[in-house]
Amino acid sequence: MRAVTTLLLAALVGTAGCLAATQRPDTTATTEPVATIDLEGSFGRAEALAAGGDLAGAATLFEEVFETSGGELFEAAYNVGFLHERLGRLSEARRAYARALALRPESVEVVGAMARLLIRTEDHDEAVDFVARQCRAHETDELLLLQANLLVDASRLEEAQRVARLLLARSDRNAPALLVAARAHLAGGNSNLALWIAEQAAEAAPQSGAAHNLMGEARRARAEQTLAVELFERAVELEPTLGRARINLGAEYLEIGRTDDAIVQLLAACRLDPLSGSAHLNLGEAYRRARRWNDAVAALEQALLLEEDLADASYNLGLLFLEAPAFSGLDRPARLRRAIDALERYKRQTATDEYAVDPTVDDLLAEARAALGQTE
Repeated sequence: MRAVTTLLLAALVGTAGCLAATQRPDTTATTEPVATIDLEGSFGRAEALAAGGDLAGAATLFEEVFETSGGELFEAAYNVGFLHERLGRLSEARRAYARALALRPESVEVVGAMARLLIRTEDHDEAVDFVARQCRAHETDELLLLQANLLVDASRLEEAQRVARLLLARSDRNAPALLVAARAHLAGGNSNLALWIAEQAAEAAPQSGAAHNLMGEARRARAEQTLAVELFERAVELEPTLGRARINLGAEYLEIGRTDDAIVQLLAACRLDPLSGSAHLNLGEAYRRARRWNDAVAALEQALLLEEDLADASYNLGLLFLEAPAFSGLDRPARLRRAIDALERYKRQTATDEYAVDPTVDDLLAEARAALGQTE
Protein backbone atom coordinates (compact mmCIF):
# COMPACT_ATOMS: atom_id res chain seq x y z
CA MET A 1 0.00 0.00 0.00
CA ARG A 2 1.29 3.38 -0.96
CA ALA A 3 1.44 6.73 0.79
CA VAL A 4 1.42 9.46 -1.82
CA THR A 5 2.23 13.13 -1.66
CA THR A 6 0.13 14.59 -4.45
CA LEU A 7 -0.86 17.97 -3.08
CA LEU A 8 -4.18 19.60 -3.75
CA LEU A 9 -5.07 23.19 -4.48
CA ALA A 10 -6.41 23.75 -1.00
CA ALA A 11 -2.94 23.32 0.37
CA LEU A 12 -1.64 26.07 -1.89
CA VAL A 13 -4.17 28.76 -1.02
CA GLY A 14 -3.39 30.04 2.42
CA THR A 15 -6.85 30.30 3.98
CA ALA A 16 -8.97 28.49 1.42
CA GLY A 17 -9.16 25.47 3.66
CA CYS A 18 -10.65 27.12 6.74
CA LEU A 19 -13.48 29.34 7.90
CA ALA A 20 -13.15 33.10 7.57
CA ALA A 21 -13.32 33.22 11.34
CA THR A 22 -10.44 35.50 12.21
CA GLN A 23 -12.15 38.53 10.71
CA ARG A 24 -15.01 39.83 12.78
CA PRO A 25 -18.04 40.98 10.80
CA ASP A 26 -18.28 44.68 9.96
CA THR A 27 -21.65 45.41 11.51
CA THR A 28 -21.37 49.10 10.64
CA ALA A 29 -22.26 48.18 7.06
CA THR A 30 -25.78 47.14 8.02
CA THR A 31 -28.77 49.42 8.04
CA GLU A 32 -30.19 48.24 11.38
CA PRO A 33 -28.75 48.90 14.86
CA VAL A 34 -26.29 46.20 15.95
CA ALA A 35 -28.13 45.77 19.25
CA THR A 36 -31.26 44.78 17.34
CA ILE A 37 -29.87 42.23 14.93
CA ASP A 38 -26.74 41.13 16.89
CA LEU A 39 -24.75 40.08 13.83
CA GLU A 40 -21.56 39.60 15.79
CA GLY A 41 -23.24 37.39 18.37
CA SER A 42 -24.85 35.23 15.69
CA PHE A 43 -21.56 35.03 13.83
CA GLY A 44 -19.85 33.81 16.98
CA ARG A 45 -22.56 31.20 17.61
CA ALA A 46 -22.15 29.92 14.05
CA GLU A 47 -18.39 29.63 14.59
CA ALA A 48 -19.03 27.65 17.76
CA LEU A 49 -21.39 25.26 15.93
CA ALA A 50 -18.75 24.66 13.26
CA ALA A 51 -16.05 24.10 15.88
CA GLY A 52 -18.33 21.59 17.60
CA GLY A 53 -18.84 19.61 14.40
CA ASP A 54 -22.37 20.77 13.54
CA LEU A 55 -21.45 21.91 10.05
CA ALA A 56 -25.01 21.92 8.72
CA GLY A 57 -26.25 23.98 11.66
CA ALA A 58 -23.36 26.39 11.27
CA ALA A 59 -24.08 26.79 7.56
CA THR A 60 -27.73 27.58 8.31
CA LEU A 61 -26.81 30.19 10.92
CA PHE A 62 -24.15 31.81 8.72
CA GLU A 63 -26.82 31.99 5.98
CA GLU A 64 -29.11 33.81 8.41
CA VAL A 65 -26.29 36.19 9.33
CA PHE A 66 -25.68 36.90 5.64
CA GLU A 67 -29.36 37.58 4.96
CA THR A 68 -29.67 39.74 8.08
CA SER A 69 -26.71 41.84 6.94
CA GLY A 70 -28.60 42.66 3.77
CA GLY A 71 -26.33 40.43 1.72
CA GLU A 72 -23.29 42.54 2.57
CA LEU A 73 -21.23 40.35 4.90
CA PHE A 74 -18.43 38.67 2.95
CA GLU A 75 -17.24 36.44 5.79
CA ALA A 76 -20.69 34.95 6.27
CA ALA A 77 -21.13 34.22 2.55
CA TYR A 78 -17.67 32.67 2.33
CA ASN A 79 -18.26 30.50 5.39
CA VAL A 80 -21.58 29.24 4.00
CA GLY A 81 -19.72 28.14 0.88
CA PHE A 82 -16.89 26.54 2.81
CA LEU A 83 -19.24 24.55 5.06
CA HIS A 84 -21.38 23.35 2.15
CA GLU A 85 -18.20 22.26 0.39
CA ARG A 86 -17.11 20.27 3.44
CA LEU A 87 -20.54 18.64 3.50
CA GLY A 88 -20.23 17.69 -0.18
CA ARG A 89 -22.99 20.08 -1.25
CA LEU A 90 -21.05 21.46 -4.19
CA SER A 91 -23.91 23.31 -5.93
CA GLU A 92 -24.80 25.14 -2.72
CA ALA A 93 -21.12 25.89 -2.10
CA ARG A 94 -20.73 27.38 -5.55
CA ARG A 95 -23.75 29.65 -5.10
CA ALA A 96 -22.46 30.88 -1.75
CA TYR A 97 -18.94 31.47 -3.05
CA ALA A 98 -20.44 33.39 -5.99
CA ARG A 99 -22.15 35.75 -3.51
CA ALA A 100 -18.86 36.22 -1.66
CA LEU A 101 -17.07 36.85 -4.97
CA ALA A 102 -19.59 39.54 -5.90
CA LEU A 103 -18.71 41.33 -2.67
CA ARG A 104 -14.92 40.94 -3.00
CA PRO A 105 -13.96 39.95 -6.55
CA GLU A 106 -10.27 40.45 -5.77
CA SER A 107 -10.27 38.07 -2.77
CA VAL A 108 -7.73 35.31 -3.34
CA GLU A 109 -9.52 33.16 -0.73
CA VAL A 110 -12.83 33.04 -2.57
CA VAL A 111 -11.25 32.96 -6.04
CA GLY A 112 -9.17 30.02 -4.85
CA ALA A 113 -12.25 28.34 -3.43
CA MET A 114 -14.14 28.72 -6.70
CA ALA A 115 -11.14 27.35 -8.57
CA ARG A 116 -11.01 24.38 -6.24
CA LEU A 117 -14.69 23.65 -6.95
CA LEU A 118 -14.08 23.87 -10.69
CA ILE A 119 -11.28 21.34 -10.34
CA ARG A 120 -13.63 18.99 -8.49
CA THR A 121 -16.56 19.43 -10.88
CA GLU A 122 -14.87 20.32 -14.19
CA ASP A 123 -11.10 20.22 -14.65
CA HIS A 124 -7.90 22.15 -14.05
CA ASP A 125 -8.16 24.07 -17.32
CA GLU A 126 -11.59 25.44 -16.37
CA ALA A 127 -10.15 26.58 -13.04
CA VAL A 128 -7.15 28.21 -14.72
CA ASP A 129 -9.40 30.05 -17.18
CA PHE A 130 -11.62 31.30 -14.36
CA VAL A 131 -8.66 32.64 -12.37
CA ALA A 132 -7.20 34.22 -15.54
CA ARG A 133 -10.44 36.16 -16.01
CA GLN A 134 -10.30 37.36 -12.41
CA CYS A 135 -6.69 38.42 -12.89
CA ARG A 136 -7.59 40.46 -15.96
CA ALA A 137 -10.33 42.24 -14.03
CA HIS A 138 -8.48 42.62 -10.72
CA GLU A 139 -4.77 42.01 -11.24
CA THR A 140 -3.04 41.60 -7.90
CA ASP A 141 0.13 39.76 -7.00
CA GLU A 142 -1.90 37.33 -4.90
CA LEU A 143 -4.23 36.42 -7.77
CA LEU A 144 -1.30 36.07 -10.16
CA LEU A 145 0.39 33.70 -7.71
CA LEU A 146 -2.78 31.64 -7.52
CA GLN A 147 -2.93 31.55 -11.32
CA ALA A 148 0.70 30.46 -11.58
CA ASN A 149 0.25 27.68 -9.02
CA LEU A 150 -2.83 26.42 -10.85
CA LEU A 151 -0.87 26.41 -14.10
CA VAL A 152 1.79 24.24 -12.46
CA ASP A 153 -0.90 21.85 -11.19
CA ALA A 154 -2.35 21.68 -14.72
CA SER A 155 1.15 20.89 -16.11
CA ARG A 156 1.10 24.12 -18.13
CA LEU A 157 4.61 24.86 -16.99
CA GLU A 158 5.74 27.40 -19.59
CA GLU A 159 2.67 29.53 -18.87
CA ALA A 160 3.37 29.26 -15.14
CA GLN A 161 6.94 30.45 -15.72
CA ARG A 162 5.67 33.44 -17.71
CA VAL A 163 3.44 34.52 -14.83
CA ALA A 164 6.30 34.00 -12.38
CA ARG A 165 8.60 36.16 -14.56
CA LEU A 166 5.95 38.90 -14.62
CA LEU A 167 5.88 38.92 -10.82
CA LEU A 168 9.67 38.80 -10.55
CA ALA A 169 9.98 41.73 -12.97
CA ARG A 170 8.08 43.77 -10.39
CA SER A 171 10.35 42.55 -7.58
CA ASP A 172 13.18 40.05 -8.03
CA ARG A 173 13.06 39.31 -4.28
CA ASN A 174 9.43 38.20 -4.37
CA ALA A 175 9.77 34.92 -2.46
CA PRO A 176 6.34 33.48 -3.40
CA ALA A 177 7.04 34.18 -7.10
CA LEU A 178 10.42 32.47 -6.79
CA LEU A 179 8.67 29.48 -5.25
CA VAL A 180 6.21 29.27 -8.14
CA ALA A 181 9.13 29.23 -10.55
CA ALA A 182 10.82 26.55 -8.45
CA ARG A 183 7.61 24.45 -8.39
CA ALA A 184 7.40 24.64 -12.18
CA HIS A 185 11.00 23.48 -12.60
CA LEU A 186 10.44 20.68 -10.09
CA ALA A 187 7.30 19.55 -11.92
CA GLY A 188 9.35 19.59 -15.13
CA GLY A 189 11.91 17.25 -13.62
CA ASN A 190 14.70 19.78 -12.97
CA SER A 191 15.17 19.30 -9.23
CA ASN A 192 18.61 20.95 -9.22
CA LEU A 193 17.34 24.25 -10.62
CA ALA A 194 14.23 24.03 -8.43
CA LEU A 195 16.42 23.64 -5.35
CA TRP A 196 18.62 26.59 -6.30
CA ILE A 197 15.59 28.88 -6.86
CA ALA A 198 13.96 27.71 -3.62
CA GLU A 199 17.19 28.54 -1.79
CA GLN A 200 17.02 32.06 -3.27
CA ALA A 201 13.47 32.34 -1.94
CA ALA A 202 14.69 31.25 1.51
CA GLU A 203 17.37 33.93 1.39
CA ALA A 204 14.76 36.53 0.50
CA ALA A 205 12.39 35.28 3.25
CA PRO A 206 14.42 33.37 5.89
CA GLN A 207 11.32 32.70 8.02
CA SER A 208 9.32 31.25 5.15
CA GLY A 209 8.08 27.77 5.89
CA ALA A 210 6.96 27.47 2.27
CA ALA A 211 10.52 28.03 1.04
CA HIS A 212 11.92 25.36 3.34
CA ASN A 213 9.11 23.01 2.35
CA LEU A 214 9.91 23.39 -1.34
CA MET A 215 13.60 22.88 -0.67
CA GLY A 216 12.54 19.68 1.05
CA GLU A 217 10.51 18.61 -1.98
CA ALA A 218 13.51 19.22 -4.22
CA ARG A 219 15.80 17.28 -1.89
CA ARG A 220 13.27 14.42 -1.87
CA ALA A 221 13.26 14.40 -5.68
CA ARG A 222 17.06 14.05 -5.49
CA ALA A 223 16.64 11.05 -3.14
CA GLU A 224 18.20 13.00 -0.26
CA GLN A 225 15.71 11.82 2.35
CA THR A 226 17.55 12.86 5.52
CA LEU A 227 17.93 16.43 4.28
CA ALA A 228 14.33 16.46 3.05
CA VAL A 229 13.02 15.42 6.47
CA GLU A 230 15.09 18.11 8.19
CA LEU A 231 13.74 20.76 5.82
CA PHE A 232 10.13 19.64 6.26
CA GLU A 233 10.60 19.73 10.04
CA ARG A 234 12.03 23.24 9.78
CA ALA A 235 9.11 24.30 7.57
CA VAL A 236 6.60 23.10 10.18
CA GLU A 237 8.59 24.81 12.93
CA LEU A 238 8.53 28.10 11.03
CA GLU A 239 4.89 27.86 9.92
CA PRO A 240 2.88 25.42 12.06
CA THR A 241 -0.24 26.15 9.97
CA LEU A 242 1.40 25.11 6.68
CA GLY A 243 -0.60 22.00 5.83
CA ARG A 244 1.48 21.18 2.76
CA ALA A 245 4.62 20.85 4.88
CA ARG A 246 2.84 18.65 7.42
CA ILE A 247 1.63 16.32 4.66
CA ASN A 248 5.16 16.06 3.31
CA LEU A 249 6.63 15.49 6.75
CA GLY A 250 4.01 12.89 7.60
CA ALA A 251 4.65 11.02 4.34
CA GLU A 252 8.41 11.00 5.00
CA TYR A 253 7.91 9.81 8.57
CA LEU A 254 5.92 6.90 7.13
CA GLU A 255 8.79 6.07 4.81
CA ILE A 256 11.28 5.85 7.68
CA GLY A 257 8.97 3.92 9.99
CA ARG A 258 7.94 6.72 12.36
CA THR A 259 4.25 5.86 12.08
CA ASP A 260 3.05 7.51 15.30
CA ASP A 261 4.82 10.76 14.40
CA ALA A 262 3.31 10.56 10.91
CA ILE A 263 -0.20 10.28 12.36
CA VAL A 264 0.37 13.40 14.47
CA GLN A 265 1.47 15.42 11.42
CA LEU A 266 -1.27 14.14 9.13
CA LEU A 267 -4.03 14.68 11.69
CA ALA A 268 -2.81 18.25 12.03
CA ALA A 269 -2.82 18.61 8.24
CA CYS A 270 -6.43 17.38 8.08
CA ARG A 271 -7.47 19.86 10.76
CA LEU A 272 -5.70 22.70 8.98
CA ASP A 273 -7.17 21.81 5.61
CA PRO A 274 -10.17 19.47 5.93
CA LEU A 275 -10.68 19.65 2.15
CA SER A 276 -7.30 18.10 1.32
CA GLY A 277 -7.74 14.66 -0.21
CA SER A 278 -3.98 14.15 -0.04
CA ALA A 279 -3.91 14.66 3.73
CA HIS A 280 -6.69 12.12 4.29
CA LEU A 281 -5.10 9.68 1.84
CA ASN A 282 -1.79 9.70 3.68
CA LEU A 283 -3.54 9.58 7.06
CA GLY A 284 -5.34 6.45 5.91
CA GLU A 285 -2.01 4.83 5.06
CA ALA A 286 -0.59 5.81 8.45
CA TYR A 287 -3.57 4.28 10.23
CA ARG A 288 -3.19 1.10 8.16
CA ARG A 289 0.41 0.74 9.25
CA ALA A 290 -0.70 1.24 12.83
CA ARG A 291 -3.32 -1.52 12.25
CA ARG A 292 -6.12 0.92 13.07
CA TRP A 293 -8.35 -0.54 10.39
CA ASN A 294 -11.58 1.38 10.99
CA ASP A 295 -9.74 4.70 11.22
CA ALA A 296 -7.89 3.87 8.00
CA VAL A 297 -11.10 3.15 6.11
CA ALA A 298 -12.72 6.36 7.38
CA ALA A 299 -9.73 8.45 6.24
CA LEU A 300 -9.55 6.82 2.81
CA GLU A 301 -13.29 7.15 2.25
CA GLN A 302 -13.05 10.82 3.21
CA ALA A 303 -10.26 11.23 0.65
CA LEU A 304 -12.55 9.79 -2.02
CA LEU A 305 -15.43 11.99 -0.91
CA LEU A 306 -13.20 15.01 -1.43
CA GLU A 307 -11.58 13.73 -4.65
CA GLU A 308 -13.73 11.07 -6.24
CA ASP A 309 -11.09 10.32 -8.88
CA LEU A 310 -8.30 9.84 -6.32
CA ALA A 311 -7.28 6.42 -7.60
CA ASP A 312 -4.67 5.73 -4.93
CA ALA A 313 -7.35 5.91 -2.26
CA SER A 314 -9.36 3.20 -4.06
CA TYR A 315 -6.27 1.02 -4.45
CA ASN A 316 -5.34 1.44 -0.80
CA LEU A 317 -8.88 0.60 0.29
CA GLY A 318 -8.78 -2.56 -1.78
CA LEU A 319 -5.52 -3.66 -0.19
CA LEU A 320 -6.78 -2.76 3.26
CA PHE A 321 -9.91 -4.89 2.97
CA LEU A 322 -7.78 -7.76 1.67
CA GLU A 323 -5.21 -7.70 4.44
CA ALA A 324 -7.19 -6.71 7.55
CA PRO A 325 -7.44 -9.83 9.78
CA ALA A 326 -10.58 -8.54 11.46
CA PHE A 327 -12.86 -5.59 11.02
CA SER A 328 -15.58 -4.06 13.13
CA GLY A 329 -18.96 -4.80 11.58
CA LEU A 330 -17.65 -6.74 8.54
CA ASP A 331 -17.08 -10.46 8.22
CA ARG A 332 -14.53 -11.96 5.83
CA PRO A 333 -16.86 -12.27 2.79
CA ALA A 334 -18.06 -8.68 3.25
CA ARG A 335 -14.45 -7.46 3.43
CA LEU A 336 -13.59 -9.34 0.25
CA ARG A 337 -16.54 -7.86 -1.60
CA ARG A 338 -15.49 -4.37 -0.46
CA ALA A 339 -11.93 -5.11 -1.67
CA ILE A 340 -13.22 -6.17 -5.09
CA ASP A 341 -15.41 -3.05 -5.36
CA ALA A 342 -12.51 -0.76 -4.45
CA LEU A 343 -10.04 -2.40 -6.85
CA GLU A 344 -12.55 -2.39 -9.72
CA ARG A 345 -13.16 1.31 -9.06
CA TYR A 346 -9.39 1.84 -9.18
CA LYS A 347 -9.26 0.21 -12.61
CA ARG A 348 -12.05 2.48 -13.86
CA GLN A 349 -10.30 5.55 -12.46
CA THR A 350 -7.04 4.71 -14.23
CA ALA A 351 -8.55 3.32 -17.45
CA THR A 352 -7.47 6.29 -19.55
CA ASP A 353 -3.90 6.45 -18.23
CA GLU A 354 -1.92 3.26 -18.76
CA TYR A 355 1.05 4.71 -16.87
CA ALA A 356 -1.04 5.26 -13.74
CA VAL A 357 -2.19 1.65 -13.42
CA ASP A 358 -0.49 -0.44 -10.76
CA PRO A 359 0.42 -3.75 -12.45
CA THR A 360 -0.54 -5.71 -9.32
CA VAL A 361 -4.22 -4.80 -9.46
CA ASP A 362 -5.30 -7.74 -11.62
CA ASP A 363 -3.48 -10.20 -9.37
CA LEU A 364 -5.12 -8.66 -6.31
CA LEU A 365 -8.56 -8.88 -7.90
CA ALA A 366 -7.97 -12.53 -8.78
CA GLU A 367 -6.84 -13.21 -5.21
CA ALA A 368 -9.92 -11.50 -3.75
CA ARG A 369 -12.33 -13.31 -6.08
CA ALA A 370 -10.75 -16.68 -5.39
CA ALA A 371 -10.88 -16.10 -1.63
CA LEU A 372 -14.50 -14.98 -1.86
CA GLY A 373 -15.37 -18.13 -3.82
CA GLN A 374 -13.91 -20.27 -1.04
CA THR A 375 -16.13 -18.59 1.56
CA GLU A 376 -19.39 -19.09 -0.34
